[in-house]
Amino acid sequence: MLFLLWESQSGYRRFNNKGTLKATGKAMGAGLKGIGSKVGSLLPGRIGSIVSFVFKTAGQATSYLAEHTWLLILTAVAFVVKIRQEAALTYSKAATPTIPTMTVV
Repeated sequence: MLFLLWESQSGYRRFNNKGTLKATGKAMGAGLKGIGSKVGSLLPGRIGSIVSFVFKTAGQATSYLAEHTWLLILTAVAFVVKIRQEAALTYSKAATPTIPTMTVV
């Protein structure tokens, strides 16, 4: 269960924001689907259908993740971990100095 704690004058209170997260995700999914249909009608031919497909698919994925909050949180954590791993790998490559070698013929 996803919840937040905050301090009030009478002590700590618990706020369950699962419903809020679900409602926000559903609204964002519906918005992306709406953008997809509007952009599809504005752009010509295949470009419009491709852009419409991308936005509608993103809207469906967002709505699905809103229904399954645990998957949304897991996806966000995996994304952050992947970015941190790539940043650490880039830093470790940059931090290792290479020593130039000289060959005598």
